Amino acid sequence: MASHFISGIKDVVDQYDAFIIDLWGVIHDGRKPYPCAVETLKNLKSLKKTTLLLSNSPRRVFASEEHLANMGLSRDLYTHVYTSGEDTHQGLKNRPDAWHQKLGNRLYHIGPEFHQPLYTSLDYEKTSSPEDADFLLATGADFPHIQDYEGVLKNGIDHDLPMLCANPDRVVVQDGQIILCCGGIAERYEQLGGNVFYHGKPFPAVYQPVLSLLGNIPPSRILAIGDSLTTDIKGAQSNGIDGTLIMGGIHHEDLLPAGKMTPYTPQLLQDLSAKIGITPAYALPEMRWDI
Repeated sequence: MASHFISGIKDVVDQYDAFIIDLWGVIHDGRKPYPCAVETLKNLKSLKKTTLLLSNSPRRVFASEEHLANMGLSRDLYTHVYTSGEDTHQGLKNRPDAWHQKLGNRLYHIGPEFHQPLYTSLDYEKTSSPEDADFLLATGADFPHIQDYEGVLKNGIDHDLPMLCANPDRVVVQDGQIILCCGGIAERYEQLGGNVFYHGKPFPAVYQPVLSLLGNIPPSRILAIGDSLTTDIKGAQSNGIDGTLIMGGIHHEDLLPAGKMTPYTPQLLQDLSAKIGITPAYALPEMRWDI
């Protein structure tokens, strides 16, 4: 089945009651919101549609709301927000399954200091080296290349440490450049033989609180909007939710090499979808209401 190319969310808005929307690459570029995305949120609000911003961000919900507000995206423009960071915090706090229950209380943190609110209010001790830890907590990439982490990761393997990954995204787009993200570090750890648990899209656990926040809206009346086939679209489809791919995000080099739609774009998307094994229901270059 081929994807439908739409001019904007307006084309399909009547088919859905709720919208699960990615942040980075869809709503903002990491520094400022996209004007067309803000306009779309305003139109969805005017139609009384439920919007849930779902991000593979290591920030907790309160920190994400503050971050969005600092960018100029006011809280009244969306109904809910949920993050992989919040999901990680809840996993560390509640230890909901056997995997989490086996974790000790000493963690080695791979990522920037401003991600520490994931665990600082909980009964965990941050160690200065993997040798002293019970597990690795990966929240982000301080360094640009995966080779920069090889020593730490091999140390974790040597000590048979599990890894908790707070963001499955392997790369993100910043200022038009593809940069390493937390999921890329976790992927390398798995390649070395490590045991990783992922919080966030496309993994099932993160959709339980998301669907709970959306109440009784059936999956067939929910539309997911994101820029990643392997996280946003795959996660949505695994839960019976239609997905709209924003082609100008992390797949822009494959889908929009000219920087805009061309007659070749449908074939490029079809080829990429076949390669990855995921076909979005809809596609458009950026999150916008209409042309």
